[in-house]
Amino acid sequence: MLDALIVWLHAQLDAREARARAAAAEYPGNTGLHWEARHGSVGPANPIDSNPVADAAGWGSLGEATAEHIADNDPASALAEVEATRRILDTVYPEAVKLEETIWQEFSNYPNPSASELLLKTLALPHADREGYREEWRP
Repeated sequence: MLDALIVWLHAQLDAREARARAAAAEYPGNTGLHWEARHGSVGPANPIDSNPVADAAGWGSLGEATAEHIADNDPASALAEVEATRRILDTVYPEAVKLEETIWQEFSNYPNPSASELLLKTLALPHADREGYREEWRP
């Protein structure tokens, strides 16, 4: 069950990374990595490119909170989040499993579900609305 969750979560991270890189690539150089909210729209933080990333064309302007939220989730932030989650999956999670195996050898009454399982399920939770998520993975 957890092996399938790890594979699925890596696929979600790969897709998020691809979307962030594609969004950034729509602007010249590295100008599309960092976004900022400006007057009801969102655009690259680098003023070289003034094309908006998001606006409410035909509907007026984006609300300030919406624009700030979009800017807070710019490609640079998405890529950093993906990298941090991958590090947890690839280094912290395996170490937690090893530690729990050692504890299980010492104390047969270690609680279930394990902390490593809870960690893994919690990392997947932000992606629970995506295709392939299983309810059994919900923490």
